[in-house]
Amino acid sequence: WSAPGECSTSCGAGVRPRSRRMLLTETRPADALAVASDATDCAGDHNETVPCHGNPSCEETCVPQDCVMGEWSEWSVPSCEGLCARTREVLTENNDCGKPCSGVLKTTKSCPADCSSKDCVLSAWTGWSTCAAQTDQKYNTRKILQEPAFNGMGCTGVLNLTSACTVGPNSPSHCELSEWSPWGECDQTCGKGQQSRTRGVANEAANGGSPCEGPLQATRSCEG
Repeated sequence: WSAPGECSTSCGAGVRPRSRRMLLTETRPADALAVASDATDCAGDHNETVPCHGNPSCEETCVPQDCVMGEWSEWSVPSCEGLCARTREVLTENNDCGKPCSGVLKTTKSCPADCSSKDCVLSAWTGWSTCAAQTDQKYNTRKILQEPAFNGMGCTGVLNLTSACTVGPNSPSHCELSEWSPWGECDQTCGKGQQSRTRGVANEAANGGSPCEGPLQATRSCEG
């Protein structure tokens, strides 16, 4: 083989060529396997390459990029399972020479919740708005103070009332219900029973006013 030629690259890994040539062909070689298929060439390659390496100082060095974790989120709202959770995420992945992240992406803690039944609660009516002119309308509104939860009773009735601004003794008067009374005692001292609450009509409808909506008595299950 000849001496290897120049490296194919000046930086990093490369190859160097080298070659050889046939010097003598025997007409009857002792070993028939050493002769190529046409019986005139020696077996084997005439050219090959050998590995080489360019200037190592020009190679890129790995700049470490460590893994970066985000901040923990706020704790979740307590649930009936008695657990709260918070999470975080990987903001930046590490590269080949950087440090990987360690630690979990989600954690939980004990935080018991009040999962007792809660009924819907409505505010009192705001009262009828002032009429600016005969053709105007007046409004009376209320809002939901507490949504029902854990099989609690939902609110009944409308949240907004409108009426024409007529004045005098024949003006419409809308029905209004009183607030619910507190829940009564359970009718059983042992096991499942029922308890009830009531409300009344605080103002009867008159002169074409809107009637009241919703029941005057409500019941729910209880444990004695």
